[in-house]
Amino acid sequence: MNTSKRNNNMILLAAFSLMMASCSKTDGDTVVPAPGQQQSTERTSQTPQSAEGQWTVISNEVFTISAPEGWVNQRLPSLDTYFGTLRKGNDSINYEYSINPDSFQLDPDRFSIHYETVDGKRAKIIEGDRLGIAFDRVGNDPATPHRLLLMQASSNPLDQETVLRMFRSIRFK
Repeated sequence: MNTSKRNNNMILLAAFSLMMASCSKTDGDTVVPAPGQQQSTERTSQTPQSAEGQWTVISNEVFTISAPEGWVNQRLPSLDTYFGTLRKGNDSINYEYSINPDSFQLDPDRFSIHYETVDGKRAKIIEGDRLGIAFDRVGNDPATPHRLLLMQASSNPLDQETVLRMFRSIRFK
């Protein structure tokens, strides 16, 4: 791999890690809804229906997710995390499964947060400029809790309802 490509991959990984670190709630966090939105609530999710046509299950080493036909999983190189992207054409959602700690907050003027139960686990749904979902304390080793974050990476807006339905279909292995 040439130096320029390696540097670009490192920059992408660093930027995604910053997003990851901003998406975890600690006991001291307060959730402030975006202007015009209601206070955060916890909800139980359902598996997506097939209103958009055929859906398929995408599987990787950590989780499965249902998506409209055409979405594919691509694992990306990383240093100490399981990192990849779900992609369909120019649309993409990055994911990272890691032990990264929470280090700073989301901007409440740009994002609203609510909590749902997905696959029996508490999930932070992030809505705003981009859509995301974060799970804290997942994995098989209680001594080293992992977290999973999926965050919209494409610059064009994605259909919010479809992406939320995809997120709600996540099942851990």
